Amino acid sequence: MKQRVNLVSKDNDSGLSVDLTVMTDVLTRLGHDVVRADFRDERMPECDAAVFLETPSEALMPFARRTVFVPNPDRLDDDKAKLIDRFDQVWAKSETMRQLAGELGVRHLVVTGFATPDRAQPKKRKRQAVLHMAGRSTGKGTAEVVEAWHRHGADLPPLVITADWDLSFLGLTVPQNATYLGHVDRQEAANLLNTHAIHLLPSRAEGWGHGIVEGLLCGAQVITTNADPMNAHVRPEFGSLLPAADEDMSGPVRCKRVDPDDIAAAVGQAAALPAKDRAQRGKLGRAHALARAKAFHAAVGTAMGDLLA
Repeated sequence: MKQRVNLVSKDNDSGLSVDLTVMTDVLTRLGHDVVRADFRDERMPECDAAVFLETPSEALMPFARRTVFVPNPDRLDDDKAKLIDRFDQVWAKSETMRQLAGELGVRHLVVTGFATPDRAQPKKRKRQAVLHMAGRSTGKGTAEVVEAWHRHGADLPPLVITADWDLSFLGLTVPQNATYLGHVDRQEAANLLNTHAIHLLPSRAEGWGHGIVEGLLCGAQVITTNADPMNAHVRPEFGSLLPAADEDMSGPVRCKRVDPDDIAAAVGQAAALPAKDRAQRGKLGRAHALARAKAFHAAVGTAMGDLLA
């Protein structure tokens, strides 16, 4: 039976646009009538269930027969945490969120994981170069990436950096053997994802890690931080995990920091792999990402069935 599900989020927040796309897709595949709503509104259409992405709204909860909260742990502030147990279900994307929900005493937790749109273009050839896509975030380890090329750039493959902010914002300068592209549109981003053999995202923290998963789906060698949820996506058999040290807090989550010398070493090892090994590792990484997406779809189906029964 088709039921109306409202997806509630910051509709004008491009950082949430991928989450909206993923959730709209999975709920539509389940046969639901999906309507989007902005959490800042005072009213929304009445619905059978409302799924709140990252930001809850007391004002909108009464318009839904059942409610779901999908938080990002690194953005879970005290105000959001106070509301968390008022939802009929809380969906955890990661082990970090599962542990945090336990600490908060959440009674109706469902570990769903999450998914990332597949932007793979298999016919594109990859060049022996490194891609670092920071997007809007300054928490992707960009400073450490830049420093790695300042120290070791002459011995590393070419680096391409994209970001929606200027490197000078963090007091950074473009190192040798590196190119800074600034903001790129969606089409160019897809081209870069599919034409760079090595993707470098040593994130300080992630709610899920779309950029990391995009690299895996595109068959790249992904280098990231050895901390959850980053290390849930990448395994040593098909990627590289960088030693991580504790840093400051982002909400209730302890951020991580990696060493530029470790970045350089991991990039050098990835670049030295024979082409056959790179291809095989790329297939393993893609298979891992696809399996997690399949598990997410199944978990949401079960959760929605229980919620609306």
